[in-house]
Amino acid sequence: MKYTLWQYTDLHLWYRADGTPPPAADQLDYPHCKELIAAGLKRFAETPEVNALLLTGDLTEGGYPEEHDCMLEMLRRTQNAVAAQGKRIIVLTASHDARRTSDDELRTRYAPYGIEGALAVCNGGQAFVVQLAPGLRLLCINDHGNDPPPPWLPWAIEQVQAAKTAGEIILGATHRPTLPPSPIYPGEIAAWPAVADTLSRAGLRLMLSGHSHMHSITYKTKDLYMVLTGDDKEPRPLKTEEAAGPLGIGRSTSGYDADGIAYQCDANIAKQHRRTDIDCTYPYCDVNTGAFTGFPGKFRQICIADGTANITSLDVPYIPAFGALSSVAYLKGLFTALLNRIFDGLVGDYEVFVQNIRMVGVRPDQARKGRKYYRLGGWFLHHMTLGSLGRLLWCRIPKRVRKLRLRDAVQPLIRSIFSGNTADCNPETDLGKALLAIAGQMDKLPLIGDALADAADLIQLLVHNPTPDHAAAVAL
Repeated sequence: MKYTLWQYTDLHLWYRADGTPPPAADQLDYPHCKELIAAGLKRFAETPEVNALLLTGDLTEGGYPEEHDCMLEMLRRTQNAVAAQGKRIIVLTASHDARRTSDDELRTRYAPYGIEGALAVCNGGQAFVVQLAPGLRLLCINDHGNDPPPPWLPWAIEQVQAAKTAGEIILGATHRPTLPPSPIYPGEIAAWPAVADTLSRAGLRLMLSGHSHMHSITYKTKDLYMVLTGDDKEPRPLKTEEAAGPLGIGRSTSGYDADGIAYQCDANIAKQHRRTDIDCTYPYCDVNTGAFTGFPGKFRQICIADGTANITSLDVPYIPAFGALSSVAYLKGLFTALLNRIFDGLVGDYEVFVQNIRMVGVRPDQARKGRKYYRLGGWFLHHMTLGSLGRLLWCRIPKRVRKLRLRDAVQPLIRSIFSGNTADCNPETDLGKALLAIAGQMDKLPLIGDALADAADLIQLLVHNPTPDHAAAVAL
């Protein structure tokens, strides 16, 4: 069996019936998102070797009815164009889609793209399983931001086990990543690794996800240490494997074991998944994909053959609005411009900083409250060079990057959080060598506290990321 699936995620379609213009581009290209989505659907329709297109949520930006009307019309036209070829579109919805549209309405409106004709459906469409091809199934989870342990998990365990019993391959798809796509991204999904661990014990090996706008491939490296919660509320051991991350950050969380029994576990999720020393009985991989309409301008191709999923990354389509630039170069330019506005605002008009830093997760009230410290950090980044910081820390900086200001040195590092490991910043480049040298010295400084040591570890993890983020071969 050979089957090829494309995954687009986080389309963030902006459309207003009253003609309200879209906001300026930041990481996402709001002014051209509709044109980009249309080009992506056209490319899918015109690529004969691709069997299906999977959209993993945040189809719209605001969840307005007219946004869903617009998206559904594009999907309807595309599905009608490819139906004779036996191709199909499968759609999941997520939190942005549910901002102004109820869960029930979303399930009804998008039912033709998965729920209708599904092998099995949970809670009216909160989760469902589709038969992609003989011997191949897809477990789909509509994630609207509900925290685990999710009500669909025992049902999902049954579906994974049923597929395995039938001798069929089953893949998973949801919106939020089930393993941290980056060392900076543990908090929002504190309990999801317990869900991933549970699904892996049932037999699921691959999950396709989005949400973070990060292009990342993450592996489960250890089976979680789990303890059951007894009637006396005292935990008792279930297994002895401990997932110990490089920074040893533990989180108390909960989930279900393979028998649907509630448990608590020490997840230690913060950093350990960016490793290659995988030592677990139940392997599992989360393929997180960047936003289709923003930087880094990539989507996923998943080719299933001989029991293996071969995953590659492809560029989003070019549209005329990009002019002489490729799609990847244009979208990278938008994100770089956002970073420059943030850094300029730190030492200039602070309100510019406040309004732009929220694009990367810092609320305006947080930015205003921390003005004194942000200003100090901005001065440091703006005036300090790699060479002067190297002299301060007594470490050697390659000559070619000594005059590089810190604000310019950290930009490739920040971009790599979203783009995955690239040629811009790795241990073989002069910039990578400089950052690793600085981080190594920061780690040695006495009496500074854990924050600086954690920052040093974070730099090392981002520069020296051993896990390829753009391609993988996952045994199913």
